[in-house]
Amino acid sequence: MEEPEAFERAIAHYLQAGLHEKRGMSADAYRARCQELWDACQIDERCPYRLLIDELMPTDDAVAAGGYDYDDERIKEVLDSERAVGSELPDLRCVAAGLFDAGGRAAPSERDDDQNTLAPRPWMLGFFDVLGFRSWLDHVGLDAVLRAYRQLIDEAVTKPSLRCAGIREIAPGEGVPVLFALPTHSAHFSDTIVVWAPLDPLFVGPFLQRCADIICEALSMGIALRGAVSIGSAVMDQTTGTYLGDPIVEAAEHEHAQDWLGACMCPSTSWPEYQRQLLFDTSNVILYDAPLKSSADKCESHVALDWPRRWRETQKLDVDAAIDALDTDERFGRYYENARLFADHSTQNEDWFERHLERERKARDYQLGGAPPESQ
Repeated sequence: MEEPEAFERAIAHYLQAGLHEKRGMSADAYRARCQELWDACQIDERCPYRLLIDELMPTDDAVAAGGYDYDDERIKEVLDSERAVGSELPDLRCVAAGLFDAGGRAAPSERDDDQNTLAPRPWMLGFFDVLGFRSWLDHVGLDAVLRAYRQLIDEAVTKPSLRCAGIREIAPGEGVPVLFALPTHSAHFSDTIVVWAPLDPLFVGPFLQRCADIICEALSMGIALRGAVSIGSAVMDQTTGTYLGDPIVEAAEHEHAQDWLGACMCPSTSWPEYQRQLLFDTSNVILYDAPLKSSADKCESHVALDWPRRWRETQKLDVDAAIDALDTDERFGRYYENARLFADHSTQNEDWFERHLERERKARDYQLGGAPPESQ
């Protein structure tokens, strides 16, 4: 259920933005009015959270100020569609929000109560290896590697569940705003890191962002990761250390086959329902053929995790400078050159999905007798 400090967190950014002054109210009067609305908003097991909304603040800013680790762009569209129309002063209101399963039934905010089980379950999985680990170990020694690796695990991998704001689709074209925690789990052994989360449509976007963050945070620490994302049924039991299933094998094979600093999306992620969720949040992936080793032509992937985009959103250092700092051994130069090419592709194609849809539309129009699509 809702945290005791939820109201204070909800009102803090409105007071800081001076919205009480814009309403001609003192801070105390504004707080009292918000508290009145908050207390009047009924919550229950179906909708256990409250969203305090002051329409004087643009929805983008309000969602961002909520401090969520991840927010779905569509939640802003839903909240904007509910804004009061025709009033002289934008509305101040409080609404209940909850988490629903695919059938529209109320569901708990945490879905992993029995995640430590030897029974196979459907998961999303990110598999990462440290590039040049053997060389790194020989160059700086075990103690230095241990310190850096420990920092990576503590700061980038074993994070608490992400606080997320999103949309749960309860019928085609119909969704409700939800607040939830993404239950992400992790394991590491030698130079391999594995993270996983339940395979649920609501979790697709935040999990991919989580995977991109791991690559970015590792790079900011001077550690290069190569990885792959897969989905499928597997046993992921932390209690016994048992990890078995096709998505692990697939991700491991595709990770090893690549020739860069980056991560590909494995063929298993072509599952239509998973792809459908990617259509709602395309900022985490991009069309790109991951560079492969000459001996790995059977592990093709045409979609990549767009970690450079996440880097631009979260890091101050230029990504090329971060890559250059690691490019010190000519034996691994191709990894970093391929990473630079990908980062440039990401920058030049931020709107790739919009352009892709436009080409599809023009192609359909041409088939119906319209003007031919522009050559690409």
